[in-house]
Amino acid sequence: MGKGVMLILLAASLVCLVFAQETGRSCEPLRIAVIGGGPSGLFFTHAVNKIVESQKDSRAVEVTIFERSALPGGQWQSDGASEVSIYDNLWTNGASYLHEFSDYTYDEHFGRPVGVYMRRQDLLEYILGRVTKDRPDFFDKHLVARTEVVNVNYLDMRQEFEVTTKDVNTGTLNLKHFDKCVWAAGQNSVRSFPQKLIDDVREGGFAGRIIHSSDMANFEDDVKGKRILLIGGGYSAEDLALQSIKVGVDEVFIAVRSSDGGDVASMSIWPYDKVDLMAGVVMTGAAGENKVVLHRFDEDDWEADLDGPSIILENIDTIVFCTGYREDTSMLSANLNRNMAVGATKFEVPKDWKMNHALDAVTGEVETNYVSYFTTRVDPDYYYGISAKNPNMMFVTAFREFPSSIMHFLCSPFTCNSSFTSDFHTPLLAIELHAHLLAKAAVGILQVPSEEDVKRLSDLEMLRVLSNPTNRHFVDARYWHHYRKLDEDSRWVAEFEGVLHDIETLDTIMRIADYPMRLMSDTGFDVPFSNMTQYYPFAEDGQLPDCLTETGKRFYNMVLEGYFHRDKDEREMENIVKHKYGLTYRDYVGGDEFVSLHTGKKARNSLEAEWLTL
Repeated sequence: MGKGVMLILLAASLVCLVFAQETGRSCEPLRIAVIGGGPSGLFFTHAVNKIVESQKDSRAVEVTIFERSALPGGQWQSDGASEVSIYDNLWTNGASYLHEFSDYTYDEHFGRPVGVYMRRQDLLEYILGRVTKDRPDFFDKHLVARTEVVNVNYLDMRQEFEVTTKDVNTGTLNLKHFDKCVWAAGQNSVRSFPQKLIDDVREGGFAGRIIHSSDMANFEDDVKGKRILLIGGGYSAEDLALQSIKVGVDEVFIAVRSSDGGDVASMSIWPYDKVDLMAGVVMTGAAGENKVVLHRFDEDDWEADLDGPSIILENIDTIVFCTGYREDTSMLSANLNRNMAVGATKFEVPKDWKMNHALDAVTGEVETNYVSYFTTRVDPDYYYGISAKNPNMMFVTAFREFPSSIMHFLCSPFTCNSSFTSDFHTPLLAIELHAHLLAKAAVGILQVPSEEDVKRLSDLEMLRVLSNPTNRHFVDARYWHHYRKLDEDSRWVAEFEGVLHDIETLDTIMRIADYPMRLMSDTGFDVPFSNMTQYYPFAEDGQLPDCLTETGKRFYNMVLEGYFHRDKDEREMENIVKHKYGLTYRDYVGGDEFVSLHTGKKARNSLEAEWLTL
């Protein structure tokens, strides 16, 4: 090394030392490793960039996103580079305007209003356009593609993370060190495949195709002109039933264990009458090359009624497991790994706690049964995904009010509509808020409470969650039996209240993260639940709760409208009959209720053609 270079380095070191002494901040850049280049990782990095740009004298930050696929976007891509890939014709289930961001509106990206629902590819391009709008070099600067994180350790002595990565193409290992680590690998990282059931079906002689809902490589060949069985009643089943009709399926059967039919039950009209919804049943085996055996599902005992009569479906060519996914945190060492399993930790409900809800008059005061911390948001060891033991370790999730595994295992009649949970209608907004909060914590603007305070705050939040009947009945078995006996109006009251609870959750995060949008007024959630019309604005004398801001009212309207228009009204039924049942709920006509939260622009009145032809 030359003398000149040494003098430059020495001078730089002295300047750095003086800066650190005068400001109390390190002059070395803050190094952050992000695991995953999907929306979670992109939104976190975008938020960090905005914070750094707004605080010119802040410490420099270097964010490195490790993505095992060839392209950014995570599950919104369909390049097939990862184990789980999304099919090209996926459209949003929730309203498009619930996925719009104030710092980059649809008008700015598309130059026009969007439809009520949006193509996967369009939404992906919007997501990528947002992060590169003011930073064209975003991916050159931050993204390391085709690189898998295989191991992460925290070195206590050095107070930094040791991250081992593998080049997906060459297998070459690399080791780097970081100050903070953000797990943003998504909640759909690994397929959830019931292997024992699959083995039983094969042992029964079934010779057809068996695939997971994410295995779309040969989907048209798997379903065109065939009879197929979808296992599961979530939105993957709804998507694939519609996609199957689009590519020319002969007939679709959907087996759903919940007696109300799960999420797919909200589809009151399926195009061309090609879908048979079989509620309250589970597949238990096979009886030949193309015969599938099903039994009734006992919701009281949570198991198949094998002693009862069996149901035989014949001439089944393909079985598609719409059984969801699970998180992959295997790359994290034991002291960093977060247990995201449902019911991992029991929650001790105070003995003197009472629900004090209007529905108590119907159900009676029910003593709590076994209750656990049942969401990734309410966790006694984490403050909104930040480890209380090591605040340098963070997890970006969508703040699920109900994990999908609970939604599909604990569905009671009428109430199992995960469309009423915040992460279904607003998954990208929920991730955005979480990423914004974590970004503020990562750069030192937001202080993480102590371990004791995190536990205390988590317990208070659990009691708030349990004060909502819909929430409570999913996790309290004793209350569930009372709740399922409620009359229809009472259940609707609880459902609408659940929407407001979800909105309150999102608004709380907005407030903590100082996010530039609010859904609730400062008075907070102050609605006394006594009659349905308080929460159902479509009723003749309906009204919107005063606790919502104007933005919150638009939000609430779109959430409800996004659910209810699936049950076709007379106008839509006439239109469907006129088109010989060629319409789907995505062919919504007249999107007056679907309005931008940021610009006030209304959605396009209709698609350019029938959805099945696009």
